[in-house]
Amino acid sequence: MAEEVSSVPSPADVAARVAERSFTQAEVNEIVQSRLKNMKAEYEQLQARVASAEELQSRNQSMTSELSSLQLETLRMRVASEFGISAEDRDILLTATDEDTLRIQAERFASFGLQRLTGGNVAPREGGTVEAPSSKDGSLRAFASELFGNDPMWD
Repeated sequence: MAEEVSSVPSPADVAARVAERSFTQAEVNEIVQSRLKNMKAEYEQLQARVASAEELQSRNQSMTSELSSLQLETLRMRVASEFGISAEDRDILLTATDEDTLRIQAERFASFGLQRLTGGNVAPREGGTVEAPSSKDGSLRAFASELFGNDPMWD
């Protein structure tokens, strides 16, 4: 049977070699220095890899954060355009971070806009002048009618 050659000698092999041979202090120092150099080089490579990994992780986090904010902004724009909300109102009123809540906010804002357009909160005689009751008829009813319009409640 052929004997296998291993790259790392076992402790028993090292002990057998050491027992067979004795080393001078200079040889021991040289062996130790050589191994220290190798270990230091490996350590520096590992440090460089760690620094690179940390940098990549930091870039990954910032890019993930940027992607999330862009996705949210795109969602806000899509919902705002769907409900006919202007860019100015979108930036102020659509503040949610999920689609369902954004839709609820947009629906409520859009319904307020429709109420304004269909006559909610309208003062038809705003800015007009109200005349005092004439001395001829002297009726408070005529004054109230002129002041509030022809409302059936006052008739």
